[in-house]
Order: sequence, then structure tokens, then C-alpha cells
Amino acid sequence: DLIAAAKKRFGRLWEKRLREDIAEVLVAAGLPDSDRVDLELKNPSSGKVEHFPEVEMTRENRNKIKNTP
Repeated sequence: DLIAAAKKRFGRLWEKRLREDIAEVLVAAGLPDSDRVDLELKNPSSGKVEHFPEVEMTRENRNKIKNTP
């Protein structure tokens, strides 16, 4: 359902949006909008998975994740 919603809303950019803007894809799929999410992030170097509950979805937090080596 998420892929179908992403394709419908974002066209040929659906994969990028699914990877980078999952919140927008969830809204496009008709799921409730929220300003906080629970995250599980895997460190690509160590393989360690960390859990971050109730993280505020802000551009600043998104950029922190994207720019982390």
C-alpha cells in the first residue's frame, strides 16, 4: 500500500521519497499524521541498532540522520 501511495503521489521519485520522506508517504497513504516517531537506526559501521522513541520529526533531525557517517 505504501509503494502504491508513493507512486501515485510522487511519480518517478517514489523510491527517493519512500527512503527519505517516509512521513510524507504515510500521509499520502492516508495514515494519521504525527510530529513524533519511534526510530530504529542501524549504524552502518558497527551494525549496532539503536532505538530512539518519540523523536520529533523536524528538518534538523532529518538532516542529522542523513549527514551522519
